[in-house]
Amino acid sequence: FFIADAVIDKAEAERCGMLSHELFIIQDFSLASFILIVHMQGSQWRTYYCAKGLDRSIMSEEFIKEKCRRMFPAPGPPEMTLHDLSFYRVDCRLVDAYRKGPCLLAGDAAHCHSPAGGQGMNTGLQDAANLGWKLAAVLRQAAPDSLLQSYDLERRPCAEWVLRTSDGIFVAITDQSSATRSALRKVLVPLLTSLVPASFLPPRPYRERLFGLTISYADCSTCCNLGDSAPAGALVAGQRLPDLPCAVAGGGERFTLQLLEDPPCYPFLLLYVARSPPLPDEVRRSLEEFRGHSEAGVLLRPCVYVAPAPCC
Repeated sequence: FFIADAVIDKAEAERCGMLSHELFIIQDFSLASFILIVHMQGSQWRTYYCAKGLDRSIMSEEFIKEKCRRMFPAPGPPEMTLHDLSFYRVDCRLVDAYRKGPCLLAGDAAHCHSPAGGQGMNTGLQDAANLGWKLAAVLRQAAPDSLLQSYDLERRPCAEWVLRTSDGIFVAITDQSSATRSALRKVLVPLLTSLVPASFLPPRPYRERLFGLTISYADCSTCCNLGDSAPAGALVAGQRLPDLPCAVAGGGERFTLQLLEDPPCYPFLLLYVARSPPLPDEVRRSLEEFRGHSEAGVLLRPCVYVAPAPCC
């Protein structure tokens, strides 16, 4: 990757149709390369050029501008000034252990991968959310040191998936080793993007995984369900709690995601879902789909994932 910050005048951005979106991807299937331009703020943009076999020695402002002139559709690229050029080599690595003695690793210190798919910051923040409350509980002597073992068990599979996915996206775009693959990429991708509405790409299950909405620890050995078996499709231990409106003790309303705003002053939170006053039919049906019951208690971790002992 070549990366550069760009200054693009508003009039130029408007001339090129760049003000209607915050992100642009322009692909050249003949050379298996792409340009990604992201709007930062005001006249500040960030430009990425990706192709296999790039070398730091050929990196220059004129090189990136020439690629933009070649690849941009009509009316062509905007006039821009590039600065802070940098070279990024794609590596895919994962540490052998997230913890060794008193040392704990998270984010880029634990894993690195291609930026394809935009998973870098998500993965690091999720590491921190998973580890933070566990470390605080151990330091406050509210939980045994063994709780920290669950950090590696839960987060490593997520990092492995990100490495596979991001590397796969990068290879799919840049690999020219197979003439058949290159031909299919040139024909099928433009055809698919012309026929399928942009709102349907990527497919919903994959998109929600990329957004971190369906990451689950339910299959880890750290999670188990107690009591009666949960109905099919119900929320189980280790799954992320959907973002739901909650009535707060003392009045007011908050969404479950807002429980992350303040430092956790509680080891766990009990979310109680009740039918008093009577609920409209559509709300009751939603709750039954969500938990399998229209009245339920759900024990939450401070990171707003369902704890290993939900109760009904």
